[in-house]
Amino acid sequence: MGGSTLVLPLPFASTAEDSATERPGVAHTEPLWLAVVFPQLALEALDGTRDDIPCVVVEAREGRYIVHTASRAAQAAGVTARMPLNAAYVLCPTLRRYEYDAAGERRRLGALALWSGRFTSRISIAPPRSLLLEIRGSLRLFGGVETLHACLHSELRTGWCHEFASAIAPTASAALLLAQGDQREIVLSRDALRSVLGPLPIEALPLDERRLRQLGNTGIRVLRDLWRLPWADLARRFGPELTDYLGRLLGKTPDPRAGIPFPETFAADIHFPLECRDHGLLLSAAGRLLTELEGFLRRRDAGISRCAFHLYHPKGRPRVITIGTREVTREGSRLLQLLAEHLRRLQSRAVVTGIGLYVEDLQRFPAVNHVLPPTAANDAAPGRIPDIERLLEQLQARLGHAAVGGVRAVADHRPEHAARLGGIEGVVVATAMDGAGTVRPLWLLPQPQRLVQRRGLPWRTGPLRLHHGPERIEGGWWAGIDVRRDYYGAQDCHGSRLWIYRDLRDHGHWYLHGLFA
Repeated sequence: MGGSTLVLPLPFASTAEDSATERPGVAHTEPLWLAVVFPQLALEALDGTRDDIPCVVVEAREGRYIVHTASRAAQAAGVTARMPLNAAYVLCPTLRRYEYDAAGERRRLGALALWSGRFTSRISIAPPRSLLLEIRGSLRLFGGVETLHACLHSELRTGWCHEFASAIAPTASAALLLAQGDQREIVLSRDALRSVLGPLPIEALPLDERRLRQLGNTGIRVLRDLWRLPWADLARRFGPELTDYLGRLLGKTPDPRAGIPFPETFAADIHFPLECRDHGLLLSAAGRLLTELEGFLRRRDAGISRCAFHLYHPKGRPRVITIGTREVTREGSRLLQLLAEHLRRLQSRAVVTGIGLYVEDLQRFPAVNHVLPPTAANDAAPGRIPDIERLLEQLQARLGHAAVGGVRAVADHRPEHAARLGGIEGVVVATAMDGAGTVRPLWLLPQPQRLVQRRGLPWRTGPLRLHHGPERIEGGWWAGIDVRRDYYGAQDCHGSRLWIYRDLRDHGHWYLHGLFA
């Protein structure tokens, strides 16, 4: 395999060792382009459409409506692109029509471009519905070209739910031509381009109809026929534009592509074609915005702890829902779960025409070391602090910030004054350890409860067994509350662990003051 080329049909059957990062016969300085084409983008940019309902996007041409894009259900009824709308209604009377929104299509393609920043920093938009990603520098990070390609496919299907076709080639024009023809090829060497592109029909070339007709009249049917002709004759008969394009296609001449600028802040919105009251549809649209946000944050190696969702209404100002986390994150699923809790709190389901997501304060994303591989022993390790941060976020989202508080330590040795209730911002969550490791519980009674004594020993539904102690605590004379107590850890006959004390200023009576978790 040392000097041979590699052409792989999808799905991928090779291993990571066959990738360009491992093959000595493939130049590492040679670019590698991944092209993604979205044939249904005009429909998919209209959030709220359904695959099982026949619908079309139409545009006005010469005083009549022409089908621009037809859904799969409409295509099954015989509706095709460039068909007059009246003819489409004859084939499918239940057809739904939408006006072509070129600006909305561009916004969705721009959103996909920002999201694809998680795979590479070199991204180019090929209007009206294609993306080009230069992925040579990302292969080692993803473990090979097949793994990167499969990851992109998976996220487009699950996160965006878009229909798409893709291909990989050493030149941008070749990758784009293969993807537009739904060839699903991975070509890792320029030497293989002629054989891979040869069977494509001449109609696949991005030429005007007059030039295509001229090529057809000379007997040229597929690209392989062009390879047999001298380029000087091609330029003389069909113009230099054709040979210039073929040079870029085969990598004989440069094919520069303008990259997209990445903004400093994130702002995106989705407008529905119909009014909506369904929170499920809102969450689906929000999930798409968060998928876009994830790619943006990964591209900038940043995270957020606060973002704002705007719910747009037909009249009046939008409702703003602010989502906050207790730590810097870029997990879209985490933010979506918090949004669902906020939506559950809304008393009424007002009409919504769209949803927006806005982020201004980007923060450095902290690197986290994880234990690999995760095992049951690691998860059950003594003293392991559970992931309670997300629980606190969900409680605040569901109950409101004022309903969730925290306990802060105060520099006072008296138990009643050693903690203070407050907000949870900045509070470090701790867990109670075993009785031998601590002598103070996290749960204190509002007022100490006097216990029954028998033969000078405390009772609570039975005799109490003392484990450790005493710990003497006295003081408070400066505040007019003078105490003198001996504290013990105890256990009752039911196994409950208690914190009790003997009041030395009250004839040695026993009191229950706290409970261990």
